Amino acid sequence: MVVVVGIDVHKDTHCAVAVDQADRRLGSHLTVRATDAGHRQLPRWAAREHGPAVEFTVEDCRHASTRLEQALLDTEATPIPASSSRTNRHRLARGGNRQLNAALHRIAITQIRPKSLGKTYHQRRPAQGDTTMEALRAPEQRLARIMFNLPNDTPTTAPATLPQAA
Repeated sequence: MVVVVGIDVHKDTHCAVAVDQADRRLGSHLTVRATDAGHRQLPRWAAREHGPAVEFTVEDCRHASTRLEQALLDTEATPIPASSSRTNRHRLARGGNRQLNAALHRIAITQIRPKSLGKTYHQRRPAQGDTTMEALRAPEQRLARIMFNLPNDTPTTAPATLPQAA
């Protein structure tokens, strides 16, 4: 049985409830303080109540959920970013390759500065209802899709001899 612990984050507290694959509530809920100790308490409670194979979904509320998501990653839990009821957000995985995410961010920033297609794409997003941050995220996601779909023509091993520098 798949058990998902949904966490509703707030500034001072976080409320967690476990559900099965049919969205039936399992057992009791837990409310913890939004502190490091409270964050560590959530995965222990979930494991004790529902076993070690629990997935977490965290409301995407960046100002309140960042530390919680990091605490879940530190305990080897797997948080699944989730949007709140009013918004539907998608972002690059924070737990992924941080250097690659930083490189994509720098490339996107560089592309939206001059008069270019990247700037046009970035300016079009708020007209479609995106916030400023979502408009910035869009070029990063576009670049990630392009990079992911590139053919993998790079050799898997280094050549035996390197060409001489000029």
